[in-house]
Formats: sequence, structure tokens, C-alpha cells
Amino acid sequence: MSLKILIRTSIAALAGFLISTVSILPAWAVDFSGKKITMIVPFKEGGGTDGLARLFAPYLQKELPGNPEVIVLNQPGGGGVTGTNKFQRTAKKDGTVIGMGSTSTFVAYAIGGDKIKYNPMSWEPIMLMLRGAIVYVNAEKMGVKGGMSDPAGDVAKAQSKAVVIGMKTPTSAELSDYISWRIMGANVKPVFGLSTSKQRKAFFRQEIMANVDGTGPYLKKVVGKSKFKTVPMFAFGYNGPDGKRLRDPDAPDVPTMEEFYRAAFGKAPKGPAYDAYLNISGLRVMSKLVALPPGTPKEIVKTYISAMKRIAKDPKAAKAIKKTVGSLPVYYGKAAKPVMAAGFKIKPSARKWMSKELGEKFKVKM
Repeated sequence: MSLKILIRTSIAALAGFLISTVSILPAWAVDFSGKKITMIVPFKEGGGTDGLARLFAPYLQKELPGNPEVIVLNQPGGGGVTGTNKFQRTAKKDGTVIGMGSTSTFVAYAIGGDKIKYNPMSWEPIMLMLRGAIVYVNAEKMGVKGGMSDPAGDVAKAQSKAVVIGMKTPTSAELSDYISWRIMGANVKPVFGLSTSKQRKAFFRQEIMANVDGTGPYLKKVVGKSKFKTVPMFAFGYNGPDGKRLRDPDAPDVPTMEEFYRAAFGKAPKGPAYDAYLNISGLRVMSKLVALPPGTPKEIVKTYISAMKRIAKDPKAAKAIKKTVGSLPVYYGKAAKPVMAAGFKIKPSARKWMSKELGEKFKVKM
């Protein structure tokens, strides 16, 4: 073999090797050097979603290849709809735009309406975090015992008077709270226009008699903080691998709504209203989502998932994440899609019930 042929053969072999190597390059082949990444938060500064985004930002700057600058862009309005619409229509599919989803935006999508121009199921999920929620009451004002002490008696008391709760809007995350009381046969009277923190303050001022909070905030900011007796009624819980409703591991003594209902009525809850509750409470538990826009290349998605998994293993970050969302399961990438679909897939009978309930009570069109 001549030297020229040997050189040509070697070059061809090297080229083939390089091509095959490029095709199997790991996630770190994606490079964000010199780029700026924007995390769109569809709420104002200071809320739970904003806090989580600001927690992740410096870690992503460290963990993403090229160490890009990561900034948080707050786009409040419409209960999260305005900023989420903006994220949906972004033309940037290169990983330089990330979206933060939350219960409020999920519930708004499930309810539907002309203003909703986004579809979470079309996004590329990076990390989905579940968070428990607990319904609690002013025991003195409602005359109840809470939990499993006397469910039947507590329901009778709730049915005998108007149960005043706080909500941002008729289709915000607190809809799960509203529906749970309606299942109990209570006459629920919402006070609209209250953010999560304002709902809690209104509860402490005894302007509302019942409220719902994430498990973490409930344990830290509610238990032992009121001048009157506050008791938990029930928790939303979460679905285990077999589909069975499980208690919140951060509040194991608080019964699920299903356990409370069975103890109060002597049977399991069922029917369109309960099916609606399963959807909306499921979306409430599906608390926070970090996602990339539809059409983002798989290599970029894998890069982000790897980065988020490393962040979640960092002791300091893990502690902060748990403090925000609790101990419920976390899902990465495609594993998040079935969990999301279960919340969004509303039965026709359940949608009909919600349409009638929200239409007659609050003039909301589904």
C-alpha cells in the first residue's frame, strides 16, 4: 500500500470515527458559553414559584455547560396566564428560555377559556415537583374538632353555616379547596382577590374561617401561630404507584380527604363532583414545573435534566427544595408526562359539573 493511500485511508477512518463519536456525544456536548438564559416566572416577585426559580438560577449557572448567565424574568398578570402564554409562544428553542409552571397555571389550563393560549402537555418537562396541601379551619368559629376526631359532626357543622374561604380567582389553585367543601355539602362563600399570603393573613384576622396551604407553609406559618384554635380538617394526599391515595409524609397524622369523607358519610366519595376534585386537587399537588418550550432538541432537554438531577443531589439545594415543596415524589423528563396527563384528563361528566358550578356561582365559562 502506497503512503498516499495509507494516509487517505487513515483520514477516512478518523473522519468516520469522529462522526460516529459526535453522534453519541453526551449531554455536556451542548455549550451555553457566553449566553444568557431567561427563566420566565408568570407571577410577581416573592411568591413560591419565584422563590424556587431564584433558588435554581445560580445552581443552573454552575451546572449547565459553559456556565451561562441565568436571570429570572417575572411576567405577572391574569393569575399566571400572561407570562405562561409568553413562554408558550417563544421562538427560542435553543435552551435559552425556561418556563416555570405552577398549580394556578395548570388549573387555568384545565378549566380552559379564550385567554389560555398555552398547553403544558406540549412542553418539554425538566423537573416536576409535587407538594402536599392541607385544608384547615378556625375551630372556634366553625365549632369543629378537625381530623378524625368527629368527621360526621364536623360535616354537620360545616353544612349548617356558610364556609368562607379565600381565593385568587374562581379558577385559581384554591378551586381544589372550594370543591372539597362542596363535596361535603357545605355552602362555600369565597372571597376573591386574595393571594396565598393574603389568604393566610385574612384567616388570622378571622375574616375567613377556612383556608388551604401547602404542607410546608402550613406546618411553619400556621401551626401555633393563631390566637384561636386552628385544626386541620384533611389533606389532599397524593397517588401512590398503584393509584391509591396516600397520606402526606410531612403530615402523616392528617387524613386524606377520602379518609375523612368515608368516616363522615360511611362510604367512599364518588360521582362527577369527586371526579372534578381528583383532577383539580391532583393539579394542586402537581405544584411546580421547570420546562423547556415545545420543540426544544432532545440533547438540550437531556442536558437540563442532568443538571437538575445534580442540583437536587446537592445537600444545600436539596434542603431548600424540600423546604419549598416537601417530601413528595419528584419526576424528571418524560416521567412527568403521565402525572401531568392524569390531572388534565377531565371526564366529560366532571367537566359538566364544574361548568355548571362555576357558571352558576361565578359566571365562569369553561
